[in-house]
Amino acid sequence: MPMRHRFTPLLGLLLLFCASCESPNYKPPGAAPALAEDIWKEHVHMSQAAWQTVRVLGVRETRKNNLLQVQIDLKSKIGRRRGLRTRFEWFDGSGFKLDGPNESWMNQLILAEEEFSLGAIATNPKAQSWRLNVEIWSR
Repeated sequence: MPMRHRFTPLLGLLLLFCASCESPNYKPPGAAPALAEDIWKEHVHMSQAAWQTVRVLGVRETRKNNLLQVQIDLKSKIGRRRGLRTRFEWFDGSGFKLDGPNESWMNQLILAEEEFSLGAIATNPKAQSWRLNVEIWSR
């Protein structure tokens, strides 16, 4: 058997295997683009106690009807209930803060090992960037 034909079946199997693998960058149609892991650190500001309490699983940002929308997936790292205070802030293209009606602190009780999402929609179409502030809420 010639040398070039000896590896043909192996090459065919390898190509078939690779074609069946899903790309790690695959996004289903209509899915919001995810931010790179190092980028969310610019947008999510947590107190030291909050860093010890929750972990960021993912961040998505999209624009609908010319308004910036953000969703952040988090998970509790501790084995008991804990209260969080969260607040979204919006910024224009120059970095100036935009005031809006949804800028107040929100209290949320999270359970042990719970996965949860926080989402917000900018009320001003000038919003180009955002920041989420997270603190521990003590009653």
